[in-house]
Amino acid sequence: MGALRLTIRPPDGGAQSSLSFEQPQVTLGRGSNCDIRLPFRIISSQHLGFLFEEGRYKVADLGSTNGTLLGKTRLIPNVYVPVVSGMELKILDLTIRLDVDQALSDGFTLADSATMVRKLLVQALQANQDKALGQAFIEILSGAGSGQRFGVADELDEGWIGADPDCLVPLAILHLEPRAICIKRQGDRFALESVSGAIAITINGVPCLSGQVLRSHDHIAIATTVLIFVDPLEGYLDELDEPVASALLAGPLPQPDRARSGDVKGPGAQDLAASAPYGSLELALMAISAALMLGVLFMLLLVLEVF
Repeated sequence: MGALRLTIRPPDGGAQSSLSFEQPQVTLGRGSNCDIRLPFRIISSQHLGFLFEEGRYKVADLGSTNGTLLGKTRLIPNVYVPVVSGMELKILDLTIRLDVDQALSDGFTLADSATMVRKLLVQALQANQDKALGQAFIEILSGAGSGQRFGVADELDEGWIGADPDCLVPLAILHLEPRAICIKRQGDRFALESVSGAIAITINGVPCLSGQVLRSHDHIAIATTVLIFVDPLEGYLDELDEPVASALLAGPLPQPDRARSGDVKGPGAQDLAASAPYGSLELALMAISAALMLGVLFMLLLVLEVF
């Protein structure tokens, strides 16, 4: 079967990333329901589909807004074409090179594609905002060690909060287990799993549930110690699922080519309103004037018939 490698060159001219997979069916898009998520406005929620059938990989545009070019030819929506090593797909200024390898190559895989989307998002935001965004972190708000901050790396698969000094977040709390709370990756977010039995652990005042996804600025209370979780990328990740994402996500979203899709170009409702020469009052006065003129003409006809 081999593996399909995607080399992604972002529209902002940033560093390229590569991802390989061996799965028989994969989707690529901006939405969180895709197997491969790209944080760019020019990408549709579900943009590309990949299939392995008849002994080879195939690719199709899934009816995206901006379409996909293979060379100078626009892919027909939902029609799969064979992948040839070295072929390049263009989505406006974004380029995706496809290569078929014997096995998974260096780079990201589907298992850690969430790490890739976070890195691409930081890169896109830095290019548009000209400022660096920090990684997620946990800070001790109250209790022993107040003010200490511990980074939660994008590459993190599993970390711990507990009394063990080797934990990601070590805490000096009496009777706290060496490893009390496990922090795990869940997609492009982070989740908590409490394994502590001696000390109650709550999130925003509610008992911690196994596998509970953390939201930015959640408060984690362990006895009298309170922690806060902060993820600077959370808002941007949420916006990726919106129909129109933030303008910060790799530039403005171009208007679709309406003529190409069969729609007739013409002024919108606002254009028509702006170009209308008369308001409702003027139109009413004109209607009254027209009625009076018709009345005068009718009276003249009657006079002519009398004479």
